[in-house]
Amino acid sequence: MVQSAFKSFFFRYRDGKLRVGDWDHTWALLALITRRKCADRVEHLRAMRRAVDREASVPNGADQPWQLIADHEPLPEEVASLTETVELLFRSSEADERPILELSLQGYTAAKIAAQLGKALRTVHRLRERIHKRLLRLRGEN
Repeated sequence: MVQSAFKSFFFRYRDGKLRVGDWDHTWALLALITRRKCADRVEHLRAMRRAVDREASVPNGADQPWQLIADHEPLPEEVASLTETVELLFRSSEADERPILELSLQGYTAAKIAAQLGKALRTVHRLRERIHKRLLRLRGEN
């Protein structure tokens, strides 16, 4: 979800659809984009053909996950966690991975990255997969 939020942010910024003031404004905007993407995903997953409440009912008055998301800027811990994760990912990346990581976070497709860096598309896919596996290890998921 974070990668998708970064992609949306950088595409809109590149196209001149966003004005970014200071760093705090940028984090708030990224948090808003992420919250909206999460809400859209929940709506998609809760569509009648997928709705879990067709099988198990939700108690009346129970808060739905998207209702629990506060409509505010990210908490300092969230900002620190994201910043630390991105910095750690860059520090643990090899020299040939860094440009691909940077362009990926800016929303470029693998094909555009390959063209811009003069690399084979397969090489870009392979390096992005390596970065993805490292991110999962950093998060303790693999």
